[in-house]
Amino acid sequence: VGWDKLASSAGPPFCEEIVLATGGPALEASLSHPTGGQSPILLLDTLGELAACWGLADIAFVGGSLTNRGGQNMLEPGGYGAAVLFGPNTWNFRDVTEALLSLQAARVVTGPAELTDAVRALLLNPAEARRMGQAAREFVASQRGATRRTVELLSSLIADSKILDNSAHAA
Repeated sequence: VGWDKLASSAGPPFCEEIVLATGGPALEASLSHPTGGQSPILLLDTLGELAACWGLADIAFVGGSLTNRGGQNMLEPGGYGAAVLFGPNTWNFRDVTEALLSLQAARVVTGPAELTDAVRALLLNPAEARRMGQAAREFVASQRGATRRTVELLSSLIADSKILDNSAHAA
């Protein structure tokens, strides 16, 4: 399977440019229908399989972010240490994207040409891709335990309030 497979209607139209820029070939695959091929580039076009593959990536583009739909979860590839790329429409993950960008763990690309250039630049500079990935991994690790911390904060606020005070209802 080569770059010509990527130009099919199943893949985004700019995939061919990325694969050609990196020297191809690419493998379009599904975990439920493995092709058995070997390639440095893997494109998935199925639902529910991506999370199982983030650990294979050195560079990850987070979809939805080039459209008004909004981005997908950048913490998943970042947690595995991938250099994260996403488009400008990440309103639904604003805090995460701001943190990743401030740590230089991610980059914004505004369209297919910029995405192609960013992937090429990171492939040509693997030390920078590793640095970005490590920064992303460290950020995600720093956020672990957020649910526990939130519950503790809410519990202390409730305890300090009169919400659960039975004497307030007796009056």
